[in-house]
Amino acid sequence: MKTAFGIIGCILGLVVLIILGMSLTFGGRFFSLEMNKFFGTKEQDVKREIFEQSQSYVHGMSQELGKYYAEYQGATQEDREAMKAVIQVRFSAFDSSNLTSPEMKTFLTNMRGF
Repeated sequence: MKTAFGIIGCILGLVVLIILGMSLTFGGRFFSLEMNKFFGTKEQDVKREIFEQSQSYVHGMSQELGKYYAEYQGATQEDREAMKAVIQVRFSAFDSSNLTSPEMKTFLTNMRGF
């Protein structure tokens, strides 16, 4: 009788241990996902901000603005309005203080209106 209770007790203990292990595993994974949801977005915001201040990004945007400027000089009035709309969207979040050319700063300010 004692042996039967001992075996049943061991089996129940093993089942409880397995359930506890699974609960900790799933709970840990859930906690990890929740933490990633919260901190992951903040981390991506910081990475984006750093990227937007990088030399390659600023240089690429400056070159693109220079191409728009050259096209704008020879464009018709209708084309200029279309280009202005594209520039407003494309450069809406670009920090014009990163531009080294005063001519490009003025052009971007005129296109965006600020």
